[in-house]
Amino acid sequence: MSSLLIDKYNDDIAALRHQLAAIDDQLTQLNTQRDDILQRISFNESNVLNIVQHDTPSLGYLSNELIKILLSYMHEPQQLALYDINKHYRSYKMMTFYYKLGKNKSFDYYLNKNGMRDRIESSVANPNQQISLTFSSKAVPDVSVFANVHSLTLRNCTLVKDVSSLRRLSYIDITGSKGIKDISALVNVDTLIIGNNHKKLDTIPLNLNVKTLKMTKICNLRNLWLLGNCTSVTIDDCSLFDSNISGLSNVNTVELSNVKCETALHIEGWRNQTLTLSSIGSLKSMHNLRNIAQLHVSHCSSLNKLEDIDGIEDLQIYGCLCLLKISDMHNIDKMTLLYISTLTTIRNIYNVKSIEISFCRALRDISALSLPEANVEVLTLRNLDIVAVDVRGRIPEVILESCNSVINVAGLSTCRTVTIRNCGGVRDVTALGHVQQLTLMFHGSHVFTGLQTLGQVKELHIEGVNMASTDLRCYADVQKLTIRNCSNVNISIDTLRLLQADRDSKDLIVVGCAFDSQTSAAIKGLKASNELSDADEDFYSRKNSLSLDVTIAL
Repeated sequence: MSSLLIDKYNDDIAALRHQLAAIDDQLTQLNTQRDDILQRISFNESNVLNIVQHDTPSLGYLSNELIKILLSYMHEPQQLALYDINKHYRSYKMMTFYYKLGKNKSFDYYLNKNGMRDRIESSVANPNQQISLTFSSKAVPDVSVFANVHSLTLRNCTLVKDVSSLRRLSYIDITGSKGIKDISALVNVDTLIIGNNHKKLDTIPLNLNVKTLKMTKICNLRNLWLLGNCTSVTIDDCSLFDSNISGLSNVNTVELSNVKCETALHIEGWRNQTLTLSSIGSLKSMHNLRNIAQLHVSHCSSLNKLEDIDGIEDLQIYGCLCLLKISDMHNIDKMTLLYISTLTTIRNIYNVKSIEISFCRALRDISALSLPEANVEVLTLRNLDIVAVDVRGRIPEVILESCNSVINVAGLSTCRTVTIRNCGGVRDVTALGHVQQLTLMFHGSHVFTGLQTLGQVKELHIEGVNMASTDLRCYADVQKLTIRNCSNVNISIDTLRLLQADRDSKDLIVVGCAFDSQTSAAIKGLKASNELSDADEDFYSRKNSLSLDVTIAL
């Protein structure tokens, strides 16, 4: 007996020691917090003392990080006033202020009018990080005075010829400055923008290491294979000397727009992060593209082959009117096909999560999208001439909009979520009674059969539909019910009470509806015998009523 007591006491001792250790840990943490608070109190007391001891209250003790936060809440005049408070702020301004001069001030800087250039350069810690200048059609033949600034825009400055002194700049825009023949000194700037018929700049310089390169309106552009070291390349409204554009295949971000070439262009094996192609008439085919975050292709009128695409986050094809077939698509998060009037075939689709197809009128067969290997989760079809959609139990969510040739929707009966908008051919929704979320949205007063079979749907939204005197009592088990802008709605007082029971107001919405003759007659009789409450009268007279658990808004 004594041994049992000893064991019990020992267990209690161990448990208490464990609790004591936990308390000690908490005390350590509290002491640490206490010390931190004491330091902050001391810091604030010293700040108060600092202010009191100055004839003019000073905020000079603020750290650079706090000054940065303070400036973020101020407009420019307030910021400039703050910089003039004391040496501490003037020092902060010298290290961080960015002078972005407009055209007139930039020209004053160039002329050093009233010592402006000297004054600005002496007021910053690092001119080639803190000064930006802009010139347009100004007489600035000598740009060597800009050798130490951060950003320089020379648009249509035709007298400029030598830019070798600008090699240390971060940003240079020489659009329209046609006197410049050689940009080899600019191969290491961060951002370089050239364009507007630079006929003398049609050859890319060797050893180009520009991070962001933008070229516009250049004729017979050549040596694009030298762009492989760039991070971002934009080529707009240029003509190419030849079709070798493989140098762009590994550039992180590529945007080609209105690019012309006498021979056909083929894009194969590219591995960009973002690839945007627009209005490239000579682009014939694209295949073997891998691991691209965003691939957008639009209005490429000769593109007839798009295949073997793998690992794309966002694929969008728009208005490519010669594209007949799309095949061998693998591991795509979102694929959007818009206004491809010639597209007839989609096949060999593997693991494409979301597909949207709109205004592809020649497409009749979408059966490949419901095969097991397609693994589609969301399918959106708009303005197509397909006759039926059968997901074969494999696509959880389907959206049909303005597909007026669709008549039979029985193939959607296994979906979790179905939305049908303005599909005039759909008249029977009997098969959709086991869908979890169903939306029927139409303009006018569309007539269905099978509305009474939708009582097991969890979330039901019906809009612009002739309810054909369907007694809303059949929707008593619907968890969230919305009836909006519908006609011939049959909802007696008893049915209204039944639908209101055990529901939040947000889960029962009746908006803008016209009641059928049976309901109207019954309500008229109740009103004549004064058996209708004010709230019910407001509801049936189609007025707003905040006292109701339903929402009426007409």
